[in-house]
Parts: sequence; C-alpha cells; structure tokens
Amino acid sequence: MIYCDLWGPYRTPTHSGARYFLTIVDDYSRGVWLYLMSEKSEASNHLKNFLAMTTGQFDTPVTLEYLFQVI
Repeated sequence: MIYCDLWGPYRTPTHSGARYFLTIVDDYSRGVWLYLMSEKSEASNHLKNFLAMTTGQFDTPVTLEYLFQVI
C-alpha cells in the first residue's frame, strides 16, 4: 500500500520553479518518492508513471489510499 500527499502552492518556488510537491510513501518499506511540480495538474502523470514503474519492477499491483486533508 502507498500513501500520497499533494501539497502546495508553496510561497517560495524552488530553483527549478516548482511550487507543488507530490510525496509518495510505501507502507511496507517506508521508501519515499518526492516529485517537484510547477503546476498541480502534473500530479496525475507523475502518479501514473510511478504506478507503471512499480508494477513493472515488482510485478504486483499497487493499492492506493487517498487521504484528503484541508488546512
């Protein structure tokens, strides 16, 4: 199982211009992947690519649990 968190916009952009961040955490290994994005709309492509990469690498499907928190 993986957990995903999309947050932003951050008030100060990175050197590459990213203001949004997608964090993915693997529940089993506690591995963390961080994707920096200029636009929030990039998140779906990053998530699709991540799922394809992990499914191909580990030959097993990934389950997603969405946690939405509004601050």
